[in-house]
Amino acid sequence: MTGDPAGHPYVIRVRGHVDMVWAARFPGFTVTHDAGGTTTFSGTVVDQAGLYGLISRFRDSGLALISIEPAEWSDTGDAR
Repeated sequence: MTGDPAGHPYVIRVRGHVDMVWAARFPGFTVTHDAGGTTTFSGTVVDQAGLYGLISRFRDSGLALISIEPAEWSDTGDAR
């Protein structure tokens, strides 16, 4: 995920290993399966309203949220 100066990076974790087909429901986010049995979505949210819309999309998809954390951009431009 490349850093976007117009947005704020977030790392969102959900329970379970989500099928990669779900990535299409969250455009602009990188989807990673973690060793602990969770899935991480990393990407940029433009503003607070966009964050609430994203949270609603997770809820409507039936995904169990574990955490939503603001992130920082790494030297490579990825959210971490």
